[in-house]
Amino acid sequence: PGYAPHGRRWPATLSPELAAACAGRHSSDPADLATAPAGRIVPFDMTPLAISASLIRDLVRTGHSVRYLLPDSVVDYIAAHHLYEGNGN
Repeated sequence: PGYAPHGRRWPATLSPELAAACAGRHSSDPADLATAPAGRIVPFDMTPLAISASLIRDLVRTGHSVRYLLPDSVVDYIAAHHLYEGNGN
């Protein structure tokens, strides 16, 4: 589950067409990539990170650090251009 201030979760918002386009493309064996057409998906375990654009904007707007959540160059750009500061940005 990701950060969703509107109460929705992204899997429930995907269209049936998108789900159909991705169906049947999963593989549990990375070696399958060598013989498969481009675009094959290999699922793997990873620690979920609940980082979203909404979270980033909210953190910046409220004066919290986004260091370690974004590349330094992006953090610098946001600061230099005063992005997401205040109520209306």
